[in-house]
Amino acid sequence: MEEVLQSIVSIPRHEKLSLGGDFNGHIGEKANGYVRTHRGFGFRERNNGGLTLLDFAIAFDLTISNSLFKKREEHLVTFRSGSCRTQIDYCLIRTTHRSLCRDYKVICSEFLGTQHRLLVMDMVIKGFRVKRSGGVTRDRWWNLTRENATKLSEKITAEANWKVGENADAMWDRVAQCIRGSAEEVLGVSRWGGGRKSGAW
Repeated sequence: MEEVLQSIVSIPRHEKLSLGGDFNGHIGEKANGYVRTHRGFGFRERNNGGLTLLDFAIAFDLTISNSLFKKREEHLVTFRSGSCRTQIDYCLIRTTHRSLCRDYKVICSEFLGTQHRLLVMDMVIKGFRVKRSGGVTRDRWWNLTRENATKLSEKITAEANWKVGENADAMWDRVAQCIRGSAEEVLGVSRWGGGRKSGAW
């Protein structure tokens, strides 16, 4: 637990954080003083382990996603052993980001290899687009006719300024720069995006 605490402390508050595992405690059915981290949909009675988990969640501004959604009892139980049915496995998320949690579910199975049930939290992670103000410039390789291929070859030969014995990375950079420059001059360029195109089609 100490390693977990140290890891959480090192993560900036504005970054998204989710945490899951067997916390070996019962948070109880009702929030009862923990409305910020317990949203009122729990299972049975709270115990000391559950109190510790709730205090931990409050200290690090986390919400227990198991308590966010109303579920049937069968889908609240995360641990079964004979007649024992408890909820001790939890997923936690930053309280400020809990709107990203759309659902949590316990996957019911007849598999007896483990007494714990699989707990899944559905989250929406919003992507972002990179804005390109001026668009992307591309060489017009479709203009590579037989005549232009001859011109391009002559241009590259005339502009070649690398030596076979030099550093491989430096040589590659010079070769690539020479080919790009020659292609732009012989074949022309087009600009994609930004609402503008350069050159005639």
